[in-house]
Amino acid sequence: MIAVTASLPGEGVSYLVSHLADQLSGQSGGSVLVVDLAKLSPGATLTPEIAGPAGARKPFAEAAFRGHDWAGSWQFRRDLIAQWRSRFEYVLLDCRSSGVGSEAVAVAQHVDGIILVVEANRTRNQQLKFTEHQLQLAGGNILGYVLNKRRYLVPEWLYRLL
Repeated sequence: MIAVTASLPGEGVSYLVSHLADQLSGQSGGSVLVVDLAKLSPGATLTPEIAGPAGARKPFAEAAFRGHDWAGSWQFRRDLIAQWRSRFEYVLLDCRSSGVGSEAVAVAQHVDGIILVVEANRTRNQQLKFTEHQLQLAGGNILGYVLNKRRYLVPEWLYRLL
């Protein structure tokens, strides 16, 4: 079970989660549940999706998981995460950036790890350190970082010569 988040909005968290789900479902053949916590607002209900081959997604319609109010108690979130963990081989949680929402902090101690997405030439070191600190205080295990939206300033023809 992996949570994916960023320090700033728009750094590509949903893009990474989508592609990671595609790779896991295509190569491992295991069951992959994608939960978009980033779309939640107060009073919103949770509708997870099962990732299929070639980017196909279908709602996970089992009554035990569908339509729950994520803003409920922390015990409810913990129990729901435990149920997902027991039913699926892989669970990917798409969390909003720490500057916008606190989903990643809320689930930090319940997931196996957290991946931080960092946008090249945008995210400042102080912002990243602050996000890391928040997640670690919440009991999170940061697995690593994904550098996203990197620009190649050296022309491709020059790379071929090197």
